[in-house]
Order: sequence, then C-alpha cells, then structure tokens
Amino acid sequence: MRRFLTVTGVVASLLLAPPAGASVGSDSPTPGGGADPTRAVIYAEVVVGTGAYRGQRPACSWALAPSDGSLYTVVATYDPKKNVSYRLYTKTCGGTVQGVWVPLVPPRRLPAPTLTPAFMPRWVPTPELATAPPNGSTWVNLGTWFWTTTPWEPVRAWAGTFDERGNWVWAETTATPVSMTFAGGDGQAPATCHGAGQVWTPADGDETSSECMYTYQHSSVMAPNGTAFATALAIEWSVSWIGSDGSGGPLPPITTTTNSAMHVGEIQAIVTG
Repeated sequence: MRRFLTVTGVVASLLLAPPAGASVGSDSPTPGGGADPTRAVIYAEVVVGTGAYRGQRPACSWALAPSDGSLYTVVATYDPKKNVSYRLYTKTCGGTVQGVWVPLVPPRRLPAPTLTPAFMPRWVPTPELATAPPNGSTWVNLGTWFWTTTPWEPVRAWAGTFDERGNWVWAETTATPVSMTFAGGDGQAPATCHGAGQVWTPADGDETSSECMYTYQHSSVMAPNGTAFATALAIEWSVSWIGSDGSGGPLPPITTTTNSAMHVGEIQAIVTG
C-alpha cells in the first residue's frame, strides 16, 4: 500500500515543489523586501508579529488543507531524498488563498533573540567614472569614451530567522544594473549604453568607436563657469525581492549618480598654401 498518493493536477498547478522553508501560524515570521530610491538603499527583512517595519507583508492566516476532498485530493507527500514528510496548508492573505507545503520537522524551543525582526539594508554603489582621454579633459569633436569601474553585477540584501517550529524563513532583495547614462553638461542629449562600457586601450586609437561614447561640439569656455562642463554618470538598477514562502515581486528602480567636471579644449588648425 502506498504511503502517500501523487499530487493531483489542481495542487500541481499551485505548487511545483515543496518550499525550502515555510511558516505556520498567524504570528509566524513574514518575509519582506523594499527599496528606497531617494537614498539608493535596498533592504530585506523578516518580521515577527506586527510592527512599523517597511516591507512588512499583510497579515496572513494559516490552516490545514481540508482532507474531505472539497479542495484538494492529496494533503501530504514525502521526499525520500530528504527523508522529510510535507503537509499541505492553506495560506490566506486578504482574499488570496494559496497552498503551501510545510515540512513536518520536530518542533523545538528556540531562544527569544531568534524570533525578533531581522532587518538588513544594503546601499547600492554609485558609479566610478573613467574616460579616455583621462583626467577629466577631452577635445572638441573627439569621441570621448566613458565607462565605470564599479562592478557590473547584482547587489543583494538578505535577512533570515527561524519560526516557532524551527523552519528557516528568509527574504532577499536584489538590485541589478540595467543601463548607464552619461550627461555631458553641454546641452546635448545624454548618451546611454547597456553595460559597464568598454575600457579604452592604446590599440583602439582615436578612430575606434564605443557604445559608451560622447562627443563634445564646443569647448568648455561655453560652460556656465567658463571652465568646465558639469557632467553626471548614472546607473539605473532594476530591483526585486523574493521570500522563502514564495512571496515577492518587483520594486521601484534605483538610480545612482556621480557628478564630475569635464574640461573640453579646442585645437585650432591653420591651413597654408
């Protein structure tokens, strides 16, 4: 006799695999994530109970899935690789009902500090500008290469804690660089490229082009201060978060900016017969 039946199509459509960690009880830890574009901060947190913590999800209630066949045919399953049984619970958040497989691990008493809110902020880095010609100076009608030495890779904020049954509950927020924009400060449209930009080498010479390139049409004597144009290099980051209970989603994007000055010279050529 089989110990557990296979999952029906109704359950399979809701849940593709048991979660790595799940919580049970209305006062169980709730994962959350957020972004503060004004300060270029992403954060992840796990909230126990209620509190004025940003990113907190709406209160949810948990209950055993009905076993009378009214909603689900199978309410238990077993993973032989992990030697762990799972029980199907219904999670109700507002008007949304979701099935969640909860691992049946032996309950244990946890010390109080593990059941306090966990909050982890992470600052998204500002771009470091590099150019060719270097040192904040260039020439009229010369394609000026720009790139960033800031690592072009996702930045993550992560937080986790245990619930009252000893299950691990976590949240992770990720900011991923999408595009880079250079504003030359001379009134032209900014130049935008998708990536960190190509590093110029002497082998590239003056005729090779780059996706991340800006060409000045006038010298910086035309700048408001008569000396240098005020430039800005910006990176746009897409942000999203995910929780151990399957919650998550997109968050407001973040833009980090570095300001600098660019001296633009002009070479006068005299043609003789």
